Amino acid sequence: MDDFLNIIDDNVLVLRPKIVIIQAGIVECAQRILSLFEKKLLRMTPFGRKISKWAHIHRAIVLKMRNKLGIATRLQSPIVFQSHVNTLWEKITRSGSQCVFVEIPKFADGGQDLRHPFINHDIEIFNGILRQYSSISCETVVMELQGHMYQPESVHFTRKGHTGIASKIAADLVELLKNKTKPKGSVSGQAIVGV
Repeated sequence: MDDFLNIIDDNVLVLRPKIVIIQAGIVECAQRILSLFEKKLLRMTPFGRKISKWAHIHRAIVLKMRNKLGIATRLQSPIVFQSHVNTLWEKITRSGSQCVFVEIPKFADGGQDLRHPFINHDIEIFNGILRQYSSISCETVVMELQGHMYQPESVHFTRKGHTGIASKIAADLVELLKNKTKPKGSVSGQAIVGV
């Protein structure tokens, strides 16, 4: 999200698109087993690498322990994410383009394959932010594809996942443009530039 904010003017808005589609959030919302500070600290200790490796192997246990202690380590907090989303929204709409966010797809298995017991909860928090603007939900794609949405133990889509998400985005945009409906934010126009 930080990188996109830095390049959007020269790489996207300069093209004057009618609609800018943004899919982001999974990297920002997923809780980490260790903060950057904790990683740095462990690198300086004699058994740091072994502890890091153990934490990675036992990700679900570590995340549950951190959750009990009230620790949620993310790349970005929901407050920072909200600020970035709002900045993008304002920048894009101020340029005369419309902005549509793609909500983060959940995991059909609740994150078991990832050993990430809170991933769908985390996704819901960040999707709540995206829903304050124009957004497209991918829930139906997740339900249709079930375990074929993501690559094993990964947040990366499979080929079927990419196709399903792209088809859903295209169908929703066609419907929005055809009916000129404006859910949550304002989506209208003819040419589409995907980001």
